[in-house]
Amino acid sequence: MTQLQDAAASDHPSPLDMEQAKDKFFHEQVIDLTKWALSETDALHNKILKAGLSSQLAMAYGNIGQWGEAFDTVNTIFEITPHLPEGYLCESQLYLMQGYIPRAVDSINKGLEQIPNDDATLQHQAMLLSSYQHQQQEQQFDKKQYYDSIIENTTWTLDADSPSMTPDITMRLYKLRAVTYGKIYQFTKAFKDADTLSDLFSDIPDVFLCYGQLYWIQGFKRRALEKIDEGLIQFPDDPRLKREAAVLLQQLRRVDIFATAPLEITDRIIAYLDPIKHVLSPSPSLLSVSKTWRSRILNCVSLWSTVNTFDFYVDDEESVLRAIDQFCYVLPLLPVGMFGI
Repeated sequence: MTQLQDAAASDHPSPLDMEQAKDKFFHEQVIDLTKWALSETDALHNKILKAGLSSQLAMAYGNIGQWGEAFDTVNTIFEITPHLPEGYLCESQLYLMQGYIPRAVDSINKGLEQIPNDDATLQHQAMLLSSYQHQQQEQQFDKKQYYDSIIENTTWTLDADSPSMTPDITMRLYKLRAVTYGKIYQFTKAFKDADTLSDLFSDIPDVFLCYGQLYWIQGFKRRALEKIDEGLIQFPDDPRLKREAAVLLQQLRRVDIFATAPLEITDRIIAYLDPIKHVLSPSPSLLSVSKTWRSRILNCVSLWSTVNTFDFYVDDEESVLRAIDQFCYVLPLLPVGMFGI
């Protein structure tokens, strides 16, 4: 038996349980490291920085259901910056996470009343909440904003290079930033942080866990498995590597129904996809799921024959450039003659 098979035989957590545990661990790391960063900013007297870190802390508490701690942290933000929008925005986001849209609206309206000069961020949030109420759109917590905050504050903490920053804190900060970059699909930056982590700490299992998690987010489970296998060779008794290996093996053994279905059926399913949103988007592409998915999607004439330049019109310029760049990569892979050329 290989190291991975031994690991799988000893522990069988479900993929869903593993994903939930990873998510909870991520937010707990945010809480621990943000508390540490806040303790380091006490001597700086930088109220805006403290408010930003505190907002991040409140969101992390909310993501693991610790609402008491989350709203206590919001009260701290109000004490630090009573005349700035941070506290009202944070409180509104917490209510939105709970599904309490009227309370979220009240928080924003209170902020608009208390702050003499109209604040653009409060106005934007008010418009967003109004659309949720009147158009019955599904309420959403802005995770992108939360992740951007983590990256910004983690970068500041690493650059500050505090004398009290231990190797363990440094390792956890790089790992947190790498995984956060992965969560917003900026994988070049994510793997750059993972490489830095490997250069600084080559003798700990967290390096392999970091690479494994990034490959997992990308959908490359076999690559993740290979990285975890490398880690198990060096650290055969590490329980985290064993759990990761067990889940990956479990998922790789599953039957891919899409891959075994007749071509005429899968072509009909693929034809319903939007090639820009579902295949060429910055998020993990369906082309990365497996070789079979990649082949069937690329060879589906009814999907690709409808693509035109107007499909690339969206508000976010960065998303447009990424989609066009991805399409230029995919175009040479499509079957000759698909577009009648």
